[in-house]
Amino acid sequence: MYRTGSLWAHSNLPVDCHPDIITVAKPLANGYPIGAVLLRDNIAASMTVGQSDYDIRMSSVLLTLSDNVGTHGTTFGGSPLACALGYHVLGRLSDRSFVSHLVDTSAHLVNRLKALPSRFPEILHPDVRGAGLILGLGFKQEDGPKRVVSMARERGLLLLTAGKDALRLVPSLNIGEKEVDEAVDVIEDCLRSL
Repeated sequence: MYRTGSLWAHSNLPVDCHPDIITVAKPLANGYPIGAVLLRDNIAASMTVGQSDYDIRMSSVLLTLSDNVGTHGTTFGGSPLACALGYHVLGRLSDRSFVSHLVDTSAHLVNRLKALPSRFPEILHPDVRGAGLILGLGFKQEDGPKRVVSMARERGLLLLTAGKDALRLVPSLNIGEKEVDEAVDVIEDCLRSL
């Protein structure tokens, strides 16, 4: 949710590229156990879950859970606490100022990362991969990302690899420019040590 800079990764694609079914869990209630399945209307019409009807209002979206003869069950969906948390988290994440901050921070991170390949052309591929706050740096040698992850950890920065040849950055959505600068400074220092 908002990891790529918009609510869903497909949000910026043409409507005919949007999925018929979306599943979402962990981010919906900020880690509290919940799961949700979002369906196009024509698919949702065939889904039922139990004996009575419940309406759940989330912002401008009305979800109706029909409980006739249950053909779909759930482990982490529907509890009042989980739904309240999901509603709260979705509302906070959808706030225009939060989304604007996320987009600005992402642009700052991308700009800082784009400067690295010109400083380390023998180590890094020229392009920054990804979108929003799920980004990657491609390495020319497979051992590079793993070594940078290890060195960065020693300096207090947690990074991930993506396959054998990429360093993956997936910071918290509420990260600020100061933290971005600190992180990229650590990465740059690690690259100098390779």
